[in-house]
Amino acid sequence: MTRPRGVHRGVGDFALAALIAGRVIGDELERHLHAAGYDDLRPSDRVILQHLTEGPLTLSVLVSRLGISQQATGKACTRLIDRQYLRREEHPTDGRCRIIALAARGRAAVVTDARQREAIEHALRLHVGDAEVDTAHDTLVAALALLGNHTPPRGGRRYQSLADPTATGVRG
Repeated sequence: MTRPRGVHRGVGDFALAALIAGRVIGDELERHLHAAGYDDLRPSDRVILQHLTEGPLTLSVLVSRLGISQQATGKACTRLIDRQYLRREEHPTDGRCRIIALAARGRAAVVTDARQREAIEHALRLHVGDAEVDTAHDTLVAALALLGNHTPPRGGRRYQSLADPTATGVRG
């Protein structure tokens, strides 16, 4: 149903649509990952993996970025190490701490996830148009910034470099 020009939906409609779309897309991504052999990966695990796409991090930096306790972060990372998504390494300059990095399986899971997100975005662009998708993205990023999350979501294109296993660079 089309609304008359000048009649706007309420922010509640926007928030509800964003919430439902996020859940539906998240469910689709999870189904795709499970079908690709990553059936032991939780949605919260994917967040940890995404924080490591640009390079290894110390546990303390990862804790600050995730905003959860060191114990919870450490437990999740240990589980992902045990399942071969992550690896723990010596810090190149500080022998007192370790760094957490993507293992080959984690890198492959992130690339698989990114490709599926890109496929969903491509299908949406074909269905409603580039301008509409770009506007929706900008609106959601603005809503995140308005509500205090100043880190805009990053698209799947940044995951292309994950195909290069020699990419390094410790942050933190």
